[in-house]
Amino acid sequence: MRFISFGLLFLFLLSSLNLNLYVSFLSLFLIIIIVFSVSRKSLRFSGGLRFWIFPFIFFFILSFDFSILRFDRLSFLKNFKMFFHLYIFNVFVNLINDLIRLKDIYMFFEKKGFRFMKFYILFSFSIMKKMKVEISEIFFFYRLNNKGFNFIKNIHMLVYSCIRNALNICYFMVEVMYLRGLYENR
Repeated sequence: MRFISFGLLFLFLLSSLNLNLYVSFLSLFLIIIIVFSVSRKSLRFSGGLRFWIFPFIFFFILSFDFSILRFDRLSFLKNFKMFFHLYIFNVFVNLINDLIRLKDIYMFFEKKGFRFMKFYILFSFSIMKKMKVEISEIFFFYRLNNKGFNFIKNIHMLVYSCIRNALNICYFMVEVMYLRGLYENR
């Protein structure tokens, strides 16, 4: 798995360079093929397909040359490359969340002797997994109650709810870890 990770990172960095567009797209497609062979589930769109419509439309509109009102094909390919990079980054986050278990991280830090760092890393990963579920639920219920213009008008409530729940999750996790004796004092 380690060599696959380095290979994926190399292909991603290769696609980020300003080389030929075809080399960039080829390396991005190779990333998708490799991830497909490792974990098909990681190719999903985080946030749902509706979330990805706005960035696609934004990059599509950037492809127009408004001074002469025409569609620029080269600009579209460059903008689509940026959108594709955004999606591949999403795939990397999904792959990490799908393949890395907290037990593996615990065993790695225990074997290397990083006892204090082990707590912080495990705490961060457990909060990230919990917050991912919570924020997706908050966004789902926010979309149900705020359609059309109210979606933008009441966006402050969405941000407030996400911050409040994030702080609540952190407080709950610290309390649970402290009560179970997992919190290490220096």
